Amino acid sequence: MTIFAVVNDTNGMIDRIVMSEELDISHVTNRAGESAIVVDSTISPLLHKREGGEWVALPLPTVGEMNAVALQELRAMRNTALSRSDWAEHSTRLTSSEAAAWAAYRALLFDLPDQYPNILSLDEVTWPLAPSSHPKPE
Repeated sequence: MTIFAVVNDTNGMIDRIVMSEELDISHVTNRAGESAIVVDSTISPLLHKREGGEWVALPLPTVGEMNAVALQELRAMRNTALSRSDWAEHSTRLTSSEAAAWAAYRALLFDLPDQYPNILSLDEVTWPLAPSSHPKPE
């Protein structure tokens, strides 16, 4: 089995990895602006790029960069959960205890980013559970 890295000739980044029984690279790429290069399993599209005819390691993200991305993802997921529960905020069909449960759930969602200021992965998050006593009206 031969492993080819299909490289964007403009930026040196690996566009895709192709594994083939054949050594002929003509079937691997026929697009202008890309090259197919035989590689071994130590070359990763996430960790390497082609520069000056050589493989170079891409810099690993800093902890600060990982934190910023994780917080952005957390806020996006939290905002989706909040928007899906907006109906409960103004519902007249909920009992007072149901309304209180939904308000508490939404408050927990709202506060999530403050609870994880140093987050590096969404795997660290313990998500609150939505109240199950009253389904969202259709």
